Amino acid sequence: AEKKRVDDEALADEPVDKSTQVKFLTCEYFPMVNENYQIWFGASVSARSVKLINEKTSEETPGGKAAKEIEKNAISLNCNYILGYTETVVVHESVMILSVVGTAIKARLRPQTSNQLRI
Repeated sequence: AEKKRVDDEALADEPVDKSTQVKFLTCEYFPMVNENYQIWFGASVSARSVKLINEKTSEETPGGKAAKEIEKNAISLNCNYILGYTETVVVHESVMILSVVGTAIKARLRPQTSNQLRI
């Protein structure tokens, strides 16, 4: 049987499974880089959340909303990781501003037969 080789462009166009959550990595580089992985860079993603601080501050954190927002951005870019994820909080008087940033990437194992996989 002849084995069909899938080209890089076709792999880059494969949709990310939207039922799985995007993984947030705080490291500056993808930790599993080797010849068995393919990586595509999407774009820089960011979100901000502003919250008024008062005595009746709810337990809901603005970080959760901002993280969900950049997760949606990564999915729309067909990416499954956010690399270099950072959160920055600035408080001025009774206003808190949270900024979250990262780089959306898509990473997956190269399609290989079991005898091609090098360990």
